[in-house]
Amino acid sequence: MGNSDSYLATGRIYHIGELRVISEKFSVQEFVLTIEGQYPQSVLFQCANKKTDLLKDLSKDDHVTVHFNLRGREVKTRDGNTRFFNSLDAWRIETHTNFDSAPPPVNDDDVPF
Repeated sequence: MGNSDSYLATGRIYHIGELRVISEKFSVQEFVLTIEGQYPQSVLFQCANKKTDLLKDLSKDDHVTVHFNLRGREVKTRDGNTRFFNSLDAWRIETHTNFDSAPPPVNDDDVPF
């Protein structure tokens, strides 16, 4: 998987967390998307820095398509163990007025890189 890979998820906003300012250069806001299906999934996404603005006009139960990148990192703990963390970093959120509407087609020219 290269850095330019991006993914889509369509569902309903279940929860929008508070904006957390980690440092003067980094802030993050998490949100949960419920992806419907035979086995509905509640998936945690995050928006970082300027992308937190994507959440300002959204509310619980809004139907959206989230464009995101999958990120992973390795962290060594103080006791010498290794842990791995993943994040789903949203970079675009599209709202839908009809819950049954299909996600829009992907335009490869629209990626943020």
